[in-house]
Amino acid sequence: MLVSIIEIALTAATLGALTIYTRNKQSLIAFTVIVLFVCFSYFGFLLSGLLYVSEMEWLVNFLRFILVLFVCVAGVISFLPFHGFLHAKSMQFWGALAVFFFFIGWHIGHWQESMFLFLLLCLFFLLFFVVGHLAFGSFQNRWQRVTFISYVPFLLLLLFSIIVLL
Repeated sequence: MLVSIIEIALTAATLGALTIYTRNKQSLIAFTVIVLFVCFSYFGFLLSGLLYVSEMEWLVNFLRFILVLFVCVAGVISFLPFHGFLHAKSMQFWGALAVFFFFIGWHIGHWQESMFLFLLLCLFFLLFFVVGHLAFGSFQNRWQRVTFISYVPFLLLLLFSIIVLL
């Protein structure tokens, strides 16, 4: 349960941080990411009863690592310096996010079955999305000259999935 909550918080903060690099239409991108999260995680939440793997926690952790790695690779591939990470031509990144959001919803559905708690977790996602955007915005302003700073949110998400895998 705690792993899923931390996963939601880090995913939201990472995506909030990635919207810093989108120069145009940041509010539209943020709205799209939040709606994508709610829709695909709800779909995963609904289908979580079909496949339940409580005895195979290592499989869930390994699947999380593979999906996070897939999201990171798709994000690095789709990065354009002028458009950022989240733009119309980054279909592989949007697809990776959709699959990862489905996995998050599926994993949430294993430990809670209440619609109220699901909506509360969506608000939690929104809160950490804004926190990640604001925190990384100030962090990025201080470290503008470092070229690899745009990939730090991906590294944090990947580090979390590696720690959970161990």
